Amino acid sequence: LLNTTVLSLLSAVLQMFSCAFIAYGFANFKFPGKRLLFIVTLAILIIPPQLLMSPYYTKFRYFDILGIIQGVTGHSLNLVNSYWPFIILSVTGLGLENSLYIYLFRQYYCNLPRQLEEAGYVDGAGTLRIFFRIILPNAKALMITVFLFAFTWQWSDSTYTNILVPTRPVLSTILGHISLYKIETIEPVVRSAMVNTAILLIILPLVLLYAFTQRYFIEGVERSGIVG
Repeated sequence: LLNTTVLSLLSAVLQMFSCAFIAYGFANFKFPGKRLLFIVTLAILIIPPQLLMSPYYTKFRYFDILGIIQGVTGHSLNLVNSYWPFIILSVTGLGLENSLYIYLFRQYYCNLPRQLEEAGYVDGAGTLRIFFRIILPNAKALMITVFLFAFTWQWSDSTYTNILVPTRPVLSTILGHISLYKIETIEPVVRSAMVNTAILLIILPLVLLYAFTQRYFIEGVERSGIVG
C-alpha cells in the first residue's frame, strides 16, 4: 500500500505539471512542425501499451544519454526496480495516458481569454511568470482532474509496473500473486476472500479520493472543452 501510494502520488504530480507546461506551448506558441508534433502526440493514445513494454525495459535497463554516461563511467545505468523510470517518463510527458492530459490542457488554454496574458505582458511579466501566476491558478480545477486521472491509472496499472519495478510489491501486481498463493493447499473460498479483500483495498482509496474531489473533477471536465 505504501509503495503504491508513493509511486502513484509521485507520478500523478509530475505528470500534472509537465503536461500543463507542454500543453501551454502547443496552445500559445508557433514553431515549425507544431501541427505534426501535436498529431503525433495524440496518435500515441492508440498505441497499445504492450508494444512499449520491451522498448521501455531495454531503455531503462541500459539507461544512457547520448552515450555520455557510458563514456564517463564505462557502463550504462540500470534503473529497473526503482522509481526513476516513472519519474523520467512523467517529467518528459511520456507517462501513462499523458497524450490525453496534454490534449485536455491545450483545449482549456485555447478557451482562456487572451486578455489575461496581455494584461500580464503589459505589467512586465514574462512568459514563465504569466504561466505560473495567471494560467495555472485559473486551471486549478483541470489540474485536479488530471491529477485524479493520473493517480487512478498509475494506482491500477499492472503493465508498466510489472516491467519496470518487478520486485517491488505494489497492489496491482501483488493481486496476481495472491490469486495463486498456495493454490493447491488453500480452500477456494478462502482464496476468493483474499482476492476480494485485495480488490477492495485497490478500489476503496480511489472511491474516497473521488468523493472528496468530485466537484473539481466535474468542473475540470466541463472546462476542458470535451463535453457534449
